[in-house]
Amino acid sequence: MKNEAATDGRQCRVRRTWLSADVRTAVALFVIGTAVGTIYVGACGGEMFLQEKYGPAAMLACGRGFINPDTAQLPELDDFLWQRTDAFSPDTLPDEVPVLSQFDPLQLLHLYLELAVALVWWIFGISWSALAPLFGVLYGLTAALAYGVFRLGMKRPLAVFCALFFLTAPLHLGHLTWLRDYSKAPAFMAVFLILGHLVKRPLRTRRFLLLSCACGAAIGFGLGFRGDIIVAAPVCVAAVLVFAPGNPVREWAKRLGAVACMVVCFAATSFPLFVVQSGIGECNADIIYHGTMHQCHQRLGVGGTPYASGGPYSDNLVRAIIQNYGGRVLEYETVPDWYTPEYADIGTVFLRDMVRTFPADFVTRAWAAVWRIADSAHPPRHAPGPGGVTSPFLIFLYRIHLAVAVCVLAYSRYQIMAAVALIGGRNLRQGLFVAFAVLFFMGVASLQFNYRHYFHLAIIPLWAFGFLAQRVVDGVRALWIRRSGGADQAAPPPLCIRRLWRPVARVGCIALVVALGYAVPLKAVRWVQQDTVGELLRAFAAAELEALPRVFTTLPEERVRVHAEGFADLAAVPAARANWPSHVSVLVAEFDNPDRSVPFTVRYTSSIPGRDWPGNNLTWWLTAPPSGGGEGRTRLFIPVYYADWSTFDGLEFAADDVPLLTGLYRFEDEAKLPSILPFVTLPPGWETLPRYITMQ
Repeated sequence: MKNEAATDGRQCRVRRTWLSADVRTAVALFVIGTAVGTIYVGACGGEMFLQEKYGPAAMLACGRGFINPDTAQLPELDDFLWQRTDAFSPDTLPDEVPVLSQFDPLQLLHLYLELAVALVWWIFGISWSALAPLFGVLYGLTAALAYGVFRLGMKRPLAVFCALFFLTAPLHLGHLTWLRDYSKAPAFMAVFLILGHLVKRPLRTRRFLLLSCACGAAIGFGLGFRGDIIVAAPVCVAAVLVFAPGNPVREWAKRLGAVACMVVCFAATSFPLFVVQSGIGECNADIIYHGTMHQCHQRLGVGGTPYASGGPYSDNLVRAIIQNYGGRVLEYETVPDWYTPEYADIGTVFLRDMVRTFPADFVTRAWAAVWRIADSAHPPRHAPGPGGVTSPFLIFLYRIHLAVAVCVLAYSRYQIMAAVALIGGRNLRQGLFVAFAVLFFMGVASLQFNYRHYFHLAIIPLWAFGFLAQRVVDGVRALWIRRSGGADQAAPPPLCIRRLWRPVARVGCIALVVALGYAVPLKAVRWVQQDTVGELLRAFAAAELEALPRVFTTLPEERVRVHAEGFADLAAVPAARANWPSHVSVLVAEFDNPDRSVPFTVRYTSSIPGRDWPGNNLTWWLTAPPSGGGEGRTRLFIPVYYADWSTFDGLEFAADDVPLLTGLYRFEDEAKLPSILPFVTLPPGWETLPRYITMQ
């Protein structure tokens, strides 16, 4: 008993020593990261997207309270918020600050970020350059927490190397200067770290509950900086209920208590957000619809269908789509605007209609995102150096970094598979959790596949590399010690198939679960989508069309613009929606082009001077595929949204292609428009074309 007690004491002291060493290392990384991040952002400048929304932060830093100033009556503050000046003096404010009647919804959705900016301005003065320390602190926190994540699978030296490598990865470093988007990185790193400790080894009830509380608090607090962190909630609940060590059936009370603790801490840390956001209807449909458009499909490498959401990456366009859906399909009589409960309700029904019509596309995009994010850790060989860095020595070091990255991350997808296999071969529960978490976090990024939404996931491929590298180092070290006589010289037991079948069976089980989780749902939803998309395409093909007179305008550089006389005419708008801010019609362009494709431009002009980008100019580019031989002609159905902020100007062609356009049409009865209005291309024989997207 004494020997056992002594052994336990030594193990506790060793554990405390390792813990303190890890804490010291994390603190050092935090300090170094904060300094480097502050200097880097100070050198190249921070990008304050939606910077005009920081009026309440400026007022709070001035000691005027958290109010939303009317910048139209405060020209100095207006110049500052639009970054026409770098600094703002509180002395320019009048005694009574004119205040708007309500806050902008985005100011309340990012409440904690507003407060963090206000704190920095209160300390260092109100200027954009003074925010560099805030960038630095976020960078330092990410460094320290990322180190903890890497320590879950590797020893300290390799964990430090991987943490520094992750921070300087092009995908990660390129987003440090975007405060709104980068601010979510520490919250995600904290959640990853907590999840790892919840699943890695058995924990006493007290520590298990504390970690669950920390997980809920990290999500709730991070929600006030960037709402993306909410996607981590399902993984956290699954980790506690299913994947934590132990028997879930016998420990049901403990696990439900942990979930309750998680919910309570989430509610406590996010309570101010829900208080100030009461009455705001946050609509996720517009975010998800962005993910179905060309920009995201191009990054995902998916397509191959006769339909597409198309259009530029425009918030105003998506708002017009959802608003018009409410009027056309749901018959709303009043105009629901952004962030209203009515708009959110329309978005919910619209999203349900999208999922019901294109279920297979959502699944395919999710799996494509898994592959693309794994590949994104492999940077291009000739990537430009970090913005704002001019030192030849630092650029030389960055080139070395790129060369190493190309070597170690060239096969990231296979490294992730190998890491999951090694973990699962030893512990089935851990292997299943890692597979689930990796697939979930990467797959959910497909909802809007922009770099700013998933740059933090670059840690996953690098963690897999570090984990495998640590296994190789440990194996080589053990072999070296054995051969040098530093360990027991007894010959290792001979390889026995009986000893391998359990690890192989575990890996096979994980592979089977993943394969079934991919193939079965995808096959089922593709079977459903064959019918739903077929019905949609048949509705377009069978539509009764009205021919429109064409007006030709000669442009420079042998270009011709073709407009349909009377097409985008408010006279065609139903009286019930005559006062709506935007309207939609479908223009049908018919081509007889048997031998070649015809590229053309759907041309718009912004009606707001100086605001052509983003969101007000909806100009887009389409291509009519060859119609082939025979009597058939190709028809393109083009949804046209016109409003006081965007004017449709017609279709623009090369002069040689104009004769191939045989007619312009519109629906005779726009009440019969399908509920979902994608861009649709129907060439002869369109019935045989794919009805769901595939990875190209």
